[in-house]
Amino acid sequence: MGRGDVPVFSINGVKVGLAICYDAFYPEISRSLMLKGAKVQFYISAAPDMSRTHFETFIRARAMENVSYVVYVNTVGQYDGLGFFGGSFIVDPLGEVIAKAKYYEEDVVVAEIDPNLVDNFRSIRPILKDYTLDDVRYLYRNYKSTYRAY
Repeated sequence: MGRGDVPVFSINGVKVGLAICYDAFYPEISRSLMLKGAKVQFYISAAPDMSRTHFETFIRARAMENVSYVVYVNTVGQYDGLGFFGGSFIVDPLGEVIAKAKYYEEDVVVAEIDPNLVDNFRSIRPILKDYTLDDVRYLYRNYKSTYRAY
């Protein structure tokens, strides 16, 4: 995959997007998955203990921003001196956690996902209709030096 590529594919007729760990910090990646038609987004992660609050907040935000289900899958245990909290979870299109794994131990999370719910919520909250690339271009053009400063 090249820079800017976001994989979206179908599972049983439902479009699914895939992202990794740190991608959750960037709303544009999740938005790209949604724009390519993903109704479910998977984030495969190796987030250490110190990042737990960030990931739990960002993943819920990505679900709400894009009116998508988001499945967050995190590593659990110790590796190379770092502790990983586990705590995988599934969020519905309104940002509610509908299933959650235990912290600090292996666990399996299962939830029923209704892709029609995504369509229903997107019709009520028409993110795509109100979203314009002109807004993104404006921000980038006018704040380019700020973005590059960090």
